[in-house]
Amino acid sequence: MLSLDELVEALKAERTVLFLGAGASVPSGAPTGVQLARHLQQTLAKGESISDDLMELSGILERRYGREPLVHEVREKLKNLQPTGGLLAIPEYNWARIYTTNFDRLIESAYKRCNKRLVVIRSNYDYGKSDSISDVELLKIHGCVSQDIVDGSKSRLVLSEQDYDEYSDYREALFKRLEFDLVSKDILFIGYSLRDPHLRRDVKDAARINRARGATGRIFVLIYQRDDDRAGLLENQGLRVAYGGIDDFMNAMASKSPSKLSIVTESGNALLSPTLRSVTFDVSEMEKREPNVAALFNGSAATYADIAHGFTFERAIEEIARQHFLSGKDSVSIIGVGGVGKTTAARRIAISMMRDGLLVWEHNGHFPLRANEWISVAAELSKQSRRGLLVVDDSPRFQADINNIVDGIAPMDPPGLQVLTTAEKSAWLPRKKSPRIFSRGAIINLYLLELSDIRRMVSLLADKPEIRRLVGMSFSTLSSKAQIERLRSRCSADMYVSLKHVFGSEALDTIILREFSSLRDDLKDVYRAVAALEAAGARIHRQLIIRLLGIQADEISGILSLLEGIVDEYDIKPSDGLYGWRTRHEVIAQTLTRYKYSDQTEFIKLLNDVVDELNPAVHLERDTIVHLCNAELGIKRISNAVERMHIYRKLIAKAPNERVPRHRLVRELMDTGAFDDAETEIRLAVDVVGPDSPLQRYRARLYLERAKNTAGLMVEDRRVLIEEAHRIAEDSVRRFPDDKYAYYVFEDIGWAAYESSSDGKYLDEAIDRLRVGYERTLDPDLEERLRRLRGRWLPIKS
Repeated sequence: MLSLDELVEALKAERTVLFLGAGASVPSGAPTGVQLARHLQQTLAKGESISDDLMELSGILERRYGREPLVHEVREKLKNLQPTGGLLAIPEYNWARIYTTNFDRLIESAYKRCNKRLVVIRSNYDYGKSDSISDVELLKIHGCVSQDIVDGSKSRLVLSEQDYDEYSDYREALFKRLEFDLVSKDILFIGYSLRDPHLRRDVKDAARINRARGATGRIFVLIYQRDDDRAGLLENQGLRVAYGGIDDFMNAMASKSPSKLSIVTESGNALLSPTLRSVTFDVSEMEKREPNVAALFNGSAATYADIAHGFTFERAIEEIARQHFLSGKDSVSIIGVGGVGKTTAARRIAISMMRDGLLVWEHNGHFPLRANEWISVAAELSKQSRRGLLVVDDSPRFQADINNIVDGIAPMDPPGLQVLTTAEKSAWLPRKKSPRIFSRGAIINLYLLELSDIRRMVSLLADKPEIRRLVGMSFSTLSSKAQIERLRSRCSADMYVSLKHVFGSEALDTIILREFSSLRDDLKDVYRAVAALEAAGARIHRQLIIRLLGIQADEISGILSLLEGIVDEYDIKPSDGLYGWRTRHEVIAQTLTRYKYSDQTEFIKLLNDVVDELNPAVHLERDTIVHLCNAELGIKRISNAVERMHIYRKLIAKAPNERVPRHRLVRELMDTGAFDDAETEIRLAVDVVGPDSPLQRYRARLYLERAKNTAGLMVEDRRVLIEEAHRIAEDSVRRFPDDKYAYYVFEDIGWAAYESSSDGKYLDEAIDRLRVGYERTLDPDLEERLRRLRGRWLPIKS
């Protein structure tokens, strides 16, 4: 098998023919064949279950209802699609030719928006349209939504077996063209599953041509769903196989040969560099997708389509955020605990800003945030006197890059780009942040629903029939006043819990537990493990669950089907076989964990099993090591310090270069009074990972703890230990001046010295140190710490 990087290195765009399947259009909102079949059954057959095979179903529906309604429904489903991600980057490269089995017009739209010519061939009647050898041709093997015999055209959509037979001459002509291409070019199939019969047929034809004619071109297949056995069968035929999707591939292409950034504007939209396009959502396109009310009111964050269709309500903070941006703030950070609606509020703000004329994007959180390229976008927008907004959800994972963006746009006058982020408060507070996030930005704490929020929510329930149908009887029969009062009193105005009370009368815990109890035993094992790992901070993915629970790979699709709507799988990096797993909402994961892992022994076993299965060579599992250490329901949840330290030591053995487990182990040893062991671990950590701010702080605190807690020492001996702690603290703040915690140590040193010898000089110095730290970092935590220290010490001193 090829890695994605090896595939990109093997290809040159000008001698590569792209052959695109349905999976290439899915990231832009297009349905799969099965999804389109189910849509047709719902609309034409009134929900009757007939067949998930699109060709078979189309033949039946055409026979029953005629061709015109069938073609109309297909067009309706595809008419509003707009290219996103990797498809937007395709026109940046001079491909030899493009084939596609898709009906949609996404490729045409991508070329149009780049002002690049594309010759589209939809049938035999379109041959000869190209008037330049430099024109890129798009050959649509199964026709196009723009032409069908119902319109009097000689072309047709290939929907049924009869259509397929009618198009045999055209298809044969295309494969003869492909035969010609293979004499001097490579072919890359993208967007197929190895189970796809169309892929097997098309690849088989291409391989036959390759073998029969002795063509020099190579055949590559990029598969979005990992299947090593079937991939092996293709490789036996001389094909080269890699795993990934269109976004992964175009991102890798852009990383290999990034093109010069250019913003091309059409209809108020902006196109980014190829590198950014493959990892960025254009909000103006995302809002055109299909909404999903059921998912939204089961706790999922609202999509842009949900918001655009009016299925969400305004939060009080939205206008505050808008005013901050309008007043020229470079950034707004929305922070709060889980379940308060941060992501939905941010997306509502984003759409509101887009309505004001801004170009708005959201970063795809499964990929790195490219700070330098966003700074270039900001500069270009500023040059054009235009404005853009970048949304970064779950921002602590990208805090260093966000700091760089904020610092990079600060000198621009005016900045072309503003940044809107959301974050869990517990993850956001410890992160080192650029002072400009405070000086040139705004921080908004999103707490529980305010009374105005609740009123808007109740009004939404009354105004939207799509939502009203989902509301529980016991709630819907109440008056508006009574509904508002119930949400205020029973739900503590928590966003997610409020929704659960609206759609059912049971308490949240009861709803979750009843849902759990209805599952088969094997599904319960999967559900509770996924929930516990999610609550514990693990980055869960398919292969980890397979290893952890001993599930056979061929059982996965069946398990996910039965857990649909309870446990979701999503793409992370298909090229590496990485598919993430998650519950509907972190509140569900936390609730289920408290009940189903109430026995600490069982929870400790789960974490130990996870650590045993972790593979640090996989970036996602390296992230899990850190998150297990940091999450409140992770290792911290274990009440026994010995058990916690045992797991920290196992993590250190697994990934010696990871700093966080070492930090946690040192802290545990100090808290239990094992000062000699803590000193040893600090020394080992410095030898392996080098000195850092936490280790320096722990060294200083180690001397303080010895000064305060070692029995039998004279006052002068304690003073020497305190002075050594002070020396280390001074060195720490010199080396790590942007770490707010480095300044906290001076207060601890001051009180230790005062309690030991009534000497207040170190407390006076601590006030100065905290003031300097705040002036440098502008972190409000330092300001609050300084205020408290002054309030406590100055009355004593006077």
